[in-house]
Amino acid sequence: MKTYSQIAEAMTKRMEYAQAIEYLLKADQHAAKNDCFGQRFTINYRMAEIYSKMGLQEKGKEYWKIAHLLSNKVDHTHYLIFTNRYKGRCLESNNQYNLSIPYRLHNISYFKKKTYINGVDKYEYALEYSWLVYDYLKSNQLDEAKKSIAEMEVCLKQVPAGKSKPLWASYYLYQGMICAEENNNQQALEWFDRAKKEAWKTSYIEFVKIITQEEIRYTIGSMGKANFKIYQSLEKKNIKEIEKLNKRLIPYKTDVLVPNNKIKIWKGVLVLQIVFTVILFVFKEKAKKKFNRPQREVVKLILKNDIRVVQNSKAEEVPLAKQGNGHGMISKSKESELLQILIKFEQGSAFTARNFTISNLATILNTNTKYIHYLLKVHRNKNFNGYINGLKINYIIRQLNENPKYLHYKISYLSEMGGFSSQSRFAFIFKKEIGLSPSEYIGERLNKKKV
Repeated sequence: MKTYSQIAEAMTKRMEYAQAIEYLLKADQHAAKNDCFGQRFTINYRMAEIYSKMGLQEKGKEYWKIAHLLSNKVDHTHYLIFTNRYKGRCLESNNQYNLSIPYRLHNISYFKKKTYINGVDKYEYALEYSWLVYDYLKSNQLDEAKKSIAEMEVCLKQVPAGKSKPLWASYYLYQGMICAEENNNQQALEWFDRAKKEAWKTSYIEFVKIITQEEIRYTIGSMGKANFKIYQSLEKKNIKEIEKLNKRLIPYKTDVLVPNNKIKIWKGVLVLQIVFTVILFVFKEKAKKKFNRPQREVVKLILKNDIRVVQNSKAEEVPLAKQGNGHGMISKSKESELLQILIKFEQGSAFTARNFTISNLATILNTNTKYIHYLLKVHRNKNFNGYINGLKINYIIRQLNENPKYLHYKISYLSEMGGFSSQSRFAFIFKKEIGLSPSEYIGERLNKKKV
């Protein structure tokens, strides 16, 4: 059981989440046979955490329900700590770092109240500070981050060297982020390099992705494009793992869920389904009234494959002189050069990275965000968010048109593939861009294939 859990932890660090889940399920089976309820609670929490941070919140909730039902078998403080961690993780996966902070502080207060802290607790204590520092930094609370990283360092020095290595990688990253926030780029670069070396050394690939993402965000050093390639490859690996996890069914543990609980859960699910169906019907009726005839004609042409979906293709045909050059903001030669790179960017899939920012695009084009705003306004007639969302939707439609197998994939997978924060967000943007919901569009494509 312990061996399976340790293998799962190593797999998680290497971003092999599907295999990690397999080993955690094996560990859970062994724990169930031996009535090890405390271990089962932790194992199911870890499965919930993996699914949640991969953006598969519903599956994460199912495992968390199982962990919750086992909570009466574990120490109350232990349960409260893991509950706060799960809630914090869910908020962080939705970029709500400021809302995660109170949960981290509650857990730190639990550790501070302990009269005796063993080696394991010292590691967990340092881990809480690690999450807290990151939440402060992502919430632009620099002074609080500095205070917390000092506390984190004290805790880390008390953790055995072999166990503390992954946390030192996070410590170096946070120091780099603090230096970057203070515009001390040279020191920031040194800290980022230390963090990356430590993460690679311990095969902590999951954290390499986070470090690279932050380097891109701060555009530290001259390796912007190389970093983005690393990040893009890791993001693709992430998407593949999401696909594997999405295909898995959540097995309810019959020895955990008593009949009454099953009935309550399924009643709740049924009620939610009814409510969702009613809301969806009302939304569709309202949307139909807003959906004008020209949009319908365009969609019909797309479904007939008479036209190819291209993001504002007409903008590319407009001569630069007619477009204007922002009252001397940028030379015509530079504008033309950036536009060509932008067109190549649109033909790729880098924009499908989750949380893709304007800084990421500026790194790819090797320019600044001011020029990006100008290019998108003049040549694409969109703001950054509208532009990226349009590219993502067109990318999904292209996959649906060119790869028939995608027509049979779940909407949630298509959402992840496009880099959307949630399935509901994907459905909303898809409807806004195309005039049909993803299900309606896929249905049209399938009907056309039959004909």
